[in-house]
Amino acid sequence: MEYKKELEKAVELAQSAGELVMKYHDGHFDVETKNDGTPVTIADKKSNELILKGLRDAFPLDGVVSEELEKVEGKRTWYIDPIDGTKGFIRRNGDFAVHIGLVEDGRPVLGVVYRPLTKECYYGVKGVGAFKVNGNNVQELNVNGENNGLRLMVSYNYDDKEEARDLVALLNPSEIIKSGSEGLRLMRLVENKADLRITERPDMCSTWDLCAPHAVIEAAGGIVSFLDGNRVDYHGQGKIGKQYVAARSKEYLDYARKRLGYT
Repeated sequence: MEYKKELEKAVELAQSAGELVMKYHDGHFDVETKNDGTPVTIADKKSNELILKGLRDAFPLDGVVSEELEKVEGKRTWYIDPIDGTKGFIRRNGDFAVHIGLVEDGRPVLGVVYRPLTKECYYGVKGVGAFKVNGNNVQELNVNGENNGLRLMVSYNYDDKEEARDLVALLNPSEIIKSGSEGLRLMRLVENKADLRITERPDMCSTWDLCAPHAVIEAAGGIVSFLDGNRVDYHGQGKIGKQYVAARSKEYLDYARKRLGYT
């Protein structure tokens, strides 16, 4: 299998990082505030260090982009989010995950999303497929299910902003599903438990938030793009800068773009 070594190492590191962060999760930890106003804990930093070292040892020619450390240049690029959903980690509500994604020529080719609380591991590889592993159970993930209404994934506090409330009203979903962690929101799509995810604000998502789940969704047959129709590429560190849409099918993508005035 192409990317076999990369996948095995990414899964191993995600699980090891998950064990590490759970040790902090079950104990006491301090919360700091970063320059952008978002929280960070010692668990974020230690998880980041563990994954970075593991990737650099295994693939010394590759670069790394991570949330908590400076960018490392290289031939290919790994994108790390050591705890996606730090607020959920702090609140101990279970809505947090470890992300590890691999990019070649700006495109995600492999992604691992690991949920430490439940030990569920989602992964996807370009040209191979997407899977969920829970203990000894391995489930192939495919988004080509029936279209019954519109189940929309949103963040917990989406209704704090008028623009987000307006977006949801325009989409007129049959069901609104709230969750923390961008990765776990998107995993609802690959499990056919939701149909559409649109970031409520242009500045909401960073490259390390989206890279790994992006790879999983595309490997499962879903679609990720910017709302304006351009594809999401990965060439640096920071906010992706525009609203993106993840859809379980082209029909849901076309519906969303039409309702929001993009077609």
